[in-house]
Amino acid sequence: MFDCGTRMPQLIRSTASMNDVPWYDAVHFDPDDGQPGQCVGEVRALVRMDGQDVALVREWEPVDAVPGCPMAARDCQRLKWSMGDDDLEAAVRCVPVASIRRLSVVVPDFKDLQARHGVDEEPPGLHTAAHEHRAMRFFLNGLFPWG
Repeated sequence: MFDCGTRMPQLIRSTASMNDVPWYDAVHFDPDDGQPGQCVGEVRALVRMDGQDVALVREWEPVDAVPGCPMAARDCQRLKWSMGDDDLEAAVRCVPVASIRRLSVVVPDFKDLQARHGVDEEPPGLHTAAHEHRAMRFFLNGLFPWG
């Protein structure tokens, strides 16, 4: 369901190889603890568990914006992977597909990545060291709110 209340079916993708590249959709979903608002994560697998369709979602959590950032000036939420200092992987949550509200558009914070590694660096891949995932930042791209 879009923020305006419109309902529209959307295809959720989660595959390690779609035309030889990974395609993991970002989604907004309702938290399972009854808290208000929505969570954001990346669907890593779609499975059937206990008679229901479930998405295994690698979670993002909000972090403070960098002053003067154009994305922050447009109220785009800055994110990081939800993982503790000693965790080797980001937190993964089992989310019933019925709790997924809509697809989202999440983009890397390339300015932060460039500042840490130089202009030619790509965002960390799935098997990159945990400290790189912990340091990586993203933006929930409000410029494409229908995503």
